[in-house]
Amino acid sequence: MEVISKTPFILLDACINSASCENVLKVLDYLNMKDVTLIVGIPDDKDYIGVVKTMKKAASNIILTKSGNPHYVFTKRQQERLQEEGIDTDWTESVFEAIQLAKEKRKPIIILGTTSVVGEVKERRNKNECL
Repeated sequence: MEVISKTPFILLDACINSASCENVLKVLDYLNMKDVTLIVGIPDDKDYIGVVKTMKKAASNIILTKSGNPHYVFTKRQQERLQEEGIDTDWTESVFEAIQLAKEKRKPIIILGTTSVVGEVKERRNKNECL
């Protein structure tokens, strides 16, 4: 878990299951953050539903995205599946697009996803491309 930006506030964590969300929620509670924009980049075969369900109580906006890593499968079926659970989300085709959309919401941003998503965020940060 790492704070990668203070303005806007962006927290990054390689969280891919609901159990690992508990630490993120504790940090948000400690920081008194209850209205965040959540970016989730978790492949179809991992616990994206559990992560979103666990984190939705802290999020006013949820954005699903995908990694550019061809070894992982991310589909819009995630958005459809969450809609079936009564959870509204936005879908983006890249981490960059997700961060740009999240910044428009003007809320603290929490990015949760695979190590490839984390790596893409850090790479863009190091190049000063989106943060």
